[in-house]
Amino acid sequence: MAKIKILFLVAISFFLFAAGYRLLAVPPAHAQISAGIDGASIQGVPGLPAAFRASGVVGRTFYLLDGNGVQHTYDVPIPGTERVIASDPGYINVLLENGDLLKFTGTDWALIGNLLGGATATSTETWGRLKARYK
Repeated sequence: MAKIKILFLVAISFFLFAAGYRLLAVPPAHAQISAGIDGASIQGVPGLPAAFRASGVVGRTFYLLDGNGVQHTYDVPIPGTERVIASDPGYINVLLENGDLLKFTGTDWALIGNLLGGATATSTETWGRLKARYK
């Protein structure tokens, strides 16, 4: 009878260990699929009946909500990998973390300029050119 009791306690111990691991070590599914809004903005528009617009970026997609509650999605992805830190719902502009200001032209995103004043690099520098510059 003592051997059955020990076997039962070992089995319960394994079950409790597995259940605890499942509850504590694996994050819930809703935490894995949540997407944050980058560069969210709300703009008041004097003179319009609804008087506001809102915009934000999820992933690389620009979303706009007008004052009547109609949502507009701009399916052309925002180029690059820099995080979007600001958006403009009035002119469909986004400001990237590196200072680039992009505007949606109706078919694509165009670079307007860089907030930091520097030119945006169009090509990467080669290793040989970098070594020669700092020689």
